[in-house]
Amino acid sequence: MPYIGNVNAAEILGPTENGNCKPLRIKDTDGQLYIVKGMAKPGRAALVSEILSVQLAERFGLSVPDYAVMHVPDDLIDFSIEPLASNLRGGVAFASRWVAGADDLTFQQAKNLPEQVQQRTLLLDVWLGNGDRELDAFSGNVNLLWTPNLSPIVFDHNLAFNMNLPEYWVEGHVFAGQAHRFRNYAVRDEWAHKIDTALADWDNMVRLVPCEWIYWDGEDRTNAAHPTIQERLEWLERYRSDPEKFWRDL
Repeated sequence: MPYIGNVNAAEILGPTENGNCKPLRIKDTDGQLYIVKGMAKPGRAALVSEILSVQLAERFGLSVPDYAVMHVPDDLIDFSIEPLASNLRGGVAFASRWVAGADDLTFQQAKNLPEQVQQRTLLLDVWLGNGDRELDAFSGNVNLLWTPNLSPIVFDHNLAFNMNLPEYWVEGHVFAGQAHRFRNYAVRDEWAHKIDTALADWDNMVRLVPCEWIYWDGEDRTNAAHPTIQERLEWLERYRSDPEKFWRDL
């Protein structure tokens, strides 16, 4: 399992080149490099989306980076010369371990991936409500890493659980060309069974989410951030509760 647990930040190196929310490159006390997003920005709801999505993606049969919950000491933020360090204020952060030797997937590489990988990734994003995996021959934000020896690695899900994506949004997805594969009802049933299997471990996935990401008042647990955990689960279960609406995006 790629989940590392809790790690402690030791050095803030600066922001990444990619990513709208400008995650930070941080080394932990063991010298390991992570890409880190904080509670101040992109915010607690985005961090919940990250830690749930990476677990669902893994259980859905896709490769993900190792990930952790990172504690960033206030002194490290206060004395950092990096202006974006303030994004880490508010509590523990979400950290994805840097994948050495990986590059962003190119359009040509994406076209040459096995169709099962393309379909699995497309369906994952429809299931999660993640409209942030676009790529064409000219530009895009694919959020897929390519390594010579591994399957493509999916990452960056802070925009997942978007329950208001526009109609036909899938047309911009990097694997939109696989959407027609899901028009067969037998194929839908087969993939729905795979979703069942991934979702079966939901309670254990939720246990990894820090309280301060779920609740504005942390351990007091009286003021939940939206979407709540229950709202997220109901969203994920729509493939069973409202299958026509679910498959309509495809």
